[in-house]
Amino acid sequence: WQAPNFCPDDCYQYVFPIQMSLNGNVVGVGSNEHVDYKLDLGYELIYPIELIINDEIITVYQGILEGVYGERCD
Repeated sequence: WQAPNFCPDDCYQYVFPIQMSLNGNVVGVGSNEHVDYKLDLGYELIYPIELIINDEIITVYQGILEGVYGERCD
């Protein structure tokens, strides 16, 4: 597997819906605002997650590292 090439100016988007969990409770999330809200409550993303970067969909199987895929597109 070879990591895609990304520019520092790239941003990513989630392919919604995604799932998040807290203490075994799984919820579906459908917007960036809802992701932020759930993260603030202590929820974690459930992987794999699909991201859109430069009109290409990639699958991320493990933690989204801050800055690896650029900033989140808002």
